[in-house]
This record gives sequence, structure tokens and C-alpha cells, in this order.
Amino acid sequence: GETMTGRLESGYTKEYCHSLFSSRFTQYSSQLYSCYDDTAKKYVTPKMHAAFVDVYYNTGAKCKTGMIRNLKKGKPVQACDYILKYKRAGGKDCSVRSNGCYGVYDRRLKFHPICVEDAKKIPKQGIGP
Repeated sequence: GETMTGRLESGYTKEYCHSLFSSRFTQYSSQLYSCYDDTAKKYVTPKMHAAFVDVYYNTGAKCKTGMIRNLKKGKPVQACDYILKYKRAGGKDCSVRSNGCYGVYDRRLKFHPICVEDAKKIPKQGIGP
């Protein structure tokens, strides 16, 4: 969700949310890309990066996340698996449908397999176990 507006409101339309995300994607993308070291840059693909940007956009989680740490270790699949750990909003576990925030977790479930599929296509670079 959008965090720059500084207010929580329900009733945003899908179109409005999409326009907010689209207008901020480049900003969030470049900020997140600045976290990658040379090793991470060898592993991250455009689809993986888009998935990580989505998490960053929703949570503010950036350079010190398990996603980035694992990329820096040359472990792209594990980096993608961290996407599923970002399932909380407003102190609620959004993987529980009755908590009223399942959409947050649903986005993670959609991005995770796309990220993993791309990560598995990356040849091993001989880094780490």
C-alpha cells in the first residue's frame, strides 16, 4: 500500500492505487537498486527486482532485509523466499483471511513464484555453499 500519503483510508480504488504505485515505482526501484553490491547485481533479474520493489513499496523494508542479504550471498532462491515473510500489516498477520488484510499476503503469494522461477534460471556463480 501507499505509505507516502500519511493517512490510512479505506475505499481507494484499484485504479488510484495502481496510479500511485506506477508513479513511485522508478523512485523505489532506484533506491532499492542502490542496496545491491556487485554480487547481488549478478543474481538479481528484472522480475526479481520488481518483486523486491513491491515489498519495499509496501513495507519500507530495504537494504537490511533477508532478500538483499541472500542476494549478496549469491542465494537468489532464498532471497525470493523472504518475500513470504512480509505478511504483516497494522500488527496483523495478513496470511489469516479473517484479519482483513489478506490482500497484502495475496500479493506476496503472486510475486513469490515469479521471483523463484527466475532465480532458478540463474547459473550458479560459485559463491557460498
